[in-house]
Amino acid sequence: MAFRSVNEIDQFSFRDCIIRKFEIGDDVILELEALIVLPNNSQNTNFTKSYAGPVTMRLKGGVIRSAVKEGYKYRDVNGKVLEEVPDRALTREEIAELPKLCEGQYLYDMQKLAEDNGIQTWVLGVECPQQEEFDTLVTDSWQIAVSFTEAVFTWEFYMNRVES
Repeated sequence: MAFRSVNEIDQFSFRDCIIRKFEIGDDVILELEALIVLPNNSQNTNFTKSYAGPVTMRLKGGVIRSAVKEGYKYRDVNGKVLEEVPDRALTREEIAELPKLCEGQYLYDMQKLAEDNGIQTWVLGVECPQQEEFDTLVTDSWQIAVSFTEAVFTWEFYMNRVES
């Protein structure tokens, strides 16, 4: 691999990121598209926001700790709640099926929850894209808590600079 970034999750932007493949084994491995490398990333010599080519994100020793399917509130034009669906914790069986459901979806965010004795726990925000560009229907989204020892991002080349 030409570029290798270790434990620099905060030096990436996930705003356009799509999960192409999601595997759980000894590690949690995601193949990503449209990941933005930020200027302060150790592997970014251009010092501008740039798209990486296809990226493999390997969370070493990764374990999915929990997952939540996000709820929503549907309101009318006056702000009155018409329908409310609460967040729902997924069962172990549903978590086992989650990688298949996440393929082709947006990985829009990663937030650090904790770090203890070399084990990091981050929450991955995953959302299904709208079927049509200006669709306003609710789509599925999940918050997935993953613990791991090291996050390794690898990619072969850079694409374009990010336009503001």
